[in-house]
Parts: sequence; C-alpha cells; structure tokens
Amino acid sequence: MKFMWAAKKPVVLSEVKAYFREEYQKEYANSTIHTLLQRMVAKGYISQGERYIAFSGYSYTCLVSEDEYLLQQLNQCRDIHFGGSACRFIVSLLQTQEITAEEQDKIQECMDELRRRSGR
Repeated sequence: MKFMWAAKKPVVLSEVKAYFREEYQKEYANSTIHTLLQRMVAKGYISQGERYIAFSGYSYTCLVSEDEYLLQQLNQCRDIHFGGSACRFIVSLLQTQEITAEEQDKIQECMDELRRRSGR
C-alpha cells in the first residue's frame, strides 16, 4: 500500500514486484504478487483496472487513503485483540512501548482535549 500511495497513479504487477526487490531485497514470484493484489482488491483497498495491458497485466489503483487504511487497521486490531475496548488497547500500548517525555506531553494534551470535549 505504501508503494501505491507514493506512486499516486495506477501501478502494474511488475512495478510492485520491483518495489519489493529494491526496498526489501525480496524476490517474489508473479503469482505471489498477484495473490497479494487480489486480496487487497477483495478487501476493498484497491481496484483492478478493466483492461489487460500486454506485458504488464492489469493496473491497480488505491481506493482508500493512508489515513483511512490506518484507521481500519487500528480498529481491527482493537476489535480482535482487545474485545473492542479502546481503553485496553491504549493502556497496552502505553505499558509496552518506550515513550519519550515529548510523546508523554502530547498524550497528555490529547487527554486534556478529550476531557474538555466531554465536559469533565
């Protein structure tokens, strides 16, 4: 998805394959990349072009922004691993991550804003 967002244009299988090779030094078979792309189509993250392009295959386009995708992934993690509890999710993150003083200040600002909005 990161590659597709950065491309800001439809991409083809060979471009995705090249990205994995260059970025992660991983060489995947065309069938593996195709399966990955089809799963992303099935989940509604990307769409497949209708025209097959000779020597390139189908083109693929993002349907969700990076922010939308991240929100979906966070919500899925919260629901699956924390029974839908935002509190358990956040507390788990706070207890298991090293958090700088700057980050603690930002978290406190967010909590203060949340309290202001809820009238407490």
